Amino acid sequence: MPVWFITPIALWFIASANIFEFSDKSRDLTLDFLTNKFPYESIFESYSNQMLFIDIDDASLNAIGQWPWPRQTISEIFQKISKQKPLVMGVDIIFAEKDRYASVNLAKFFDLNMDDLENLGVKDGDKFLADVLKNNPYVLATSALDANQIVSNEQQANVSGKVVTIGSASDNIYSAEKLLTPIREYEISQGFGFVNTIKNDGVIRRTPLILDIDSEIFPALNLEMIRVAQKANNHVLKINDVGDNLLIKSGDIIAQTDLDGTFILHHGDTNRFPRVSVLDVMRGNVNLKDKILIIGSSASGLGDFHSSNIADNIPGPLFHLQVIDQILGQRFINYHPVYDQVVYFLTFLFSILICLMVLRLPIYAVLLLIPVSILPLYYLAKYSFLGFGVIVNMPIAITIFILSGASTFIIKAFIQNIEKKKIQNSFLQYVPENIVKNINKESDVPSLGGQEIDGTVFFLDIRGFTAITETLKHQPHLLTKVISYIMSKVTEILIKHEATIDKYIGDAVMAFWNAPVTVKDHQLKAYKAAKAIKLALPEINQGVQKLLPEGQFKKITINFGIGVSTGKLIVGNMGSEFRFNYSVMGDIVNIAARLEQKTKELKKIILVGAADINDKTIRRYKKAGINLTFINNIAVRGKKEKIPVYEIT
Repeated sequence: MPVWFITPIALWFIASANIFEFSDKSRDLTLDFLTNKFPYESIFESYSNQMLFIDIDDASLNAIGQWPWPRQTISEIFQKISKQKPLVMGVDIIFAEKDRYASVNLAKFFDLNMDDLENLGVKDGDKFLADVLKNNPYVLATSALDANQIVSNEQQANVSGKVVTIGSASDNIYSAEKLLTPIREYEISQGFGFVNTIKNDGVIRRTPLILDIDSEIFPALNLEMIRVAQKANNHVLKINDVGDNLLIKSGDIIAQTDLDGTFILHHGDTNRFPRVSVLDVMRGNVNLKDKILIIGSSASGLGDFHSSNIADNIPGPLFHLQVIDQILGQRFINYHPVYDQVVYFLTFLFSILICLMVLRLPIYAVLLLIPVSILPLYYLAKYSFLGFGVIVNMPIAITIFILSGASTFIIKAFIQNIEKKKIQNSFLQYVPENIVKNINKESDVPSLGGQEIDGTVFFLDIRGFTAITETLKHQPHLLTKVISYIMSKVTEILIKHEATIDKYIGDAVMAFWNAPVTVKDHQLKAYKAAKAIKLALPEINQGVQKLLPEGQFKKITINFGIGVSTGKLIVGNMGSEFRFNYSVMGDIVNIAARLEQKTKELKKIILVGAADINDKTIRRYKKAGINLTFINNIAVRGKKEKIPVYEIT
């Protein structure tokens, strides 16, 4: 398996297995982004004008007194509300204890007889409130508790969830150990619903509509308000035909949740829900007829504030109205593990494609490719969310794209750096350092083992080498010095013309062009190098003469024989795995060597041969300072057919 596939495979596994809750957190980010981009009321019809939040605010606490108020006061408020015939009244208050101002409590506190208190006009507020609840569509709050949470010592109401379950619909829903209900006196209320919700990182994005409490299914306050508003007898719970959601039928309205009973909120601006103070209700300043009411508090001292993914410090009752608004508008959001796995797999496949493109394309193309690939993902997420209420896990897909591409680029750069260092160390054996630096800058580094290229091969032999060795046979250090001087001058000219030195063989040197780096117009540069070496002969001879004692320099004259050939050749590391040499081989190598030998026979300094030399080439080279004179079609040793040979003059 290629090493660059490791990142997309690892990320795919992490996403699919939801390691570190990576998928859940990513899905929340998707919901947050799309909710902020498309708040509920900006896209969907809101029923907020049919709803009202009756607020126990700071002003009402200042006017009426510290909370909790006497139940007699609350019953008077509820009675004023009931007279206007609202559709339903949800009470986001848990009356888990008796009225502290009840006659029985006051009698105990002041050590008085109850009859005396009643004669003084002290009445049972719980009884008054129960009478109001009995004949009006109120839904009271309950709370699901864990086993270690303490239930009030008061005798609680025995309430029913009024949920009919079909089949195995309740198998996967959230459960709790017990239910905290209002006191027994309020058992006659028309509805009861829990107010528990779910917070992740301090934000309410989803909330349960049903809970399994001690093997009985109970509804949330908002869901129960919908049932009571329609005067329906119960809720009917079943799994949808596809098997990926729960359907809850409350009267004529159907709500949809995940299989665990949770409802995903598409938050909007909560200011769309009308809000009035309890004081305004008591003064009769508000029209409540046929309204869906929620009674709760925004008072700072009562602390019922929560955060959504678009706003902070939202009073708790407004979350219930958001749920009701969505259910009435049939706006349901969901996700399914199967959908997620499909997205993860498609993302994985596309990230593999990105990895391959990173390997083959320049970095600027990849930097353009990744944003371009993210754009369709954004529109898919938007279309799925707004059109079908499906959350496409966008951040996790983007993360896989970016990290896969980035890691592949890093691995590619790391491997290339290692390979370049290996090549550099290899080339330093036979290529000057400045050429090696150019190789490191090349994006197209030749592969080891050999590749076919168009190139030019150069052979040079020192004429008169026998005379030099004979003259200096008793002075080997001087012989070495002379040869080194000559080869240094020749090499300097070759390198100046972008040649790669292949090898030195005694009094000969072999070089080539167009590898390991590409050399533009390599044939012309080889010809210019050969001519430059020819023109440098007087200077080289003068330099040699300066190295020799006065009696010896007259015996030595340096001359060269140069053969140059251009065509197809193989370049690469030649040899064995134990010892190799970066070199070239092919027919034109042999031709260049034979032409160098032919210079002695024809008494020429430079002979060149190439199949592409024609009148047009000759004219072009002449403009560049290279005069090609046709010698003849000459048969060289080892070749049956003759080749056209030219002299550079």
